[in-house]
Amino acid sequence: MCGKAVRYTPSYSFSEQAKGFGLLTGRAGGGKGSVGASKSYRQVREPVFHPRAFTLLDNCQAIALPYDGARALPATRVYLKPYWLPRELPYWRARETGKL
Repeated sequence: MCGKAVRYTPSYSFSEQAKGFGLLTGRAGGGKGSVGASKSYRQVREPVFHPRAFTLLDNCQAIALPYDGARALPATRVYLKPYWLPRELPYWRARETGKL
């Protein structure tokens, strides 16, 4: 709904290879073998806001795609103050006093 962001997630791979048997112990891999490890990254597209974030919004909160008149800005959470509250009363003070 608000777009997706590319994130790189690591992927690990380990390998082991044994050749032959030990002459003294009879166990596999008698000194001839190799061990390898590799790490790779892959691109994963994830939503900017998890769908649960929309259900957890309180009163007078929204997730918006702001537009400044020339370009669209990235999605962000905004805190809205109703028109009936005094202009001098900030959003957070209104929440503390229980007016929101």
